[in-house]
Amino acid sequence: MAGVSVDNASRTIRITGDNVTLDGYDFALHGGYQVAIMAANTTISNSNFSVGTNQGAYLIYGGTSASNLTVIHNTFDGSSIGNNLSYIRYSGSGEVTLEYNWFKNFPGHIVEFTQANGSPSFSVDYKYNLIEQGSLHEGYHLNFLQFGGGTASSVDVEFNTTYQTPQVSGGEGFQFYSNTQGGVIQDAVMAYNTMIATGGNAGSAMSYMLHANSYNDNSSAPKGSVHDNFFDLQAAWGAFYSAPSGWSFSKNMDMRTGKIINSKNKLLPVVRQREQQPPLR
Repeated sequence: MAGVSVDNASRTIRITGDNVTLDGYDFALHGGYQVAIMAANTTISNSNFSVGTNQGAYLIYGGTSASNLTVIHNTFDGSSIGNNLSYIRYSGSGEVTLEYNWFKNFPGHIVEFTQANGSPSFSVDYKYNLIEQGSLHEGYHLNFLQFGGGTASSVDVEFNTTYQTPQVSGGEGFQFYSNTQGGVIQDAVMAYNTMIATGGNAGSAMSYMLHANSYNDNSSAPKGSVHDNFFDLQAAWGAFYSAPSGWSFSKNMDMRTGKIINSKNKLLPVVRQREQQPPLR
């Protein structure tokens, strides 16, 4: 189609035209394809990705000229782990929407944001996904979300389900901090997610579910809200790596005990209001 080219030698599909939608494709064929995006308003939907014999660094790559990427209703499977680093790397601007995807058997990361400081801002809508079994590559670090730099005007992580058992490597779940000094994350929300770490001793599947604003001088994500999440922490060290000032934590539940987890990973009893009895007649 217009604005799309296919490099059969490298199994790379390049999108250079704006407003392109790739819907219903099997990108796992012929050893696997990668999609490289250098345009605006790309949508990839109802498609299948797999790490095959054709090993690239990413299955979807958005360059600095990309803006507004939507990835919705897709399956990503990395069972044949090779040299892939992450399923998605995005260095562009605008809104990135990741919704209703099944991310399974991934090497280290689901998505990496690698904007340079001073570049145009971007935002993240990360919802309704099933995330299952990462860190299958030895020496890789588990992250469902990672930021390199730049300015994220909002990051909304809601209604995802994650499942992790012990693998060859470990790490954290969702990170809300920039790995580059000067990067900024604004308006961060993590809510209504169900996260499970099971199948081993504490820390054997992953370290913590959330790591917020802990790079260098704690300046990258000065505030955020973490609420109404549900955690099974059997094979994790805890829910929260840190509880920085400016962040709020409320109504996050330990599913094994039914108790509330506070920002310091302490379990608190649930305080229930007494039900009002109807008046006697």
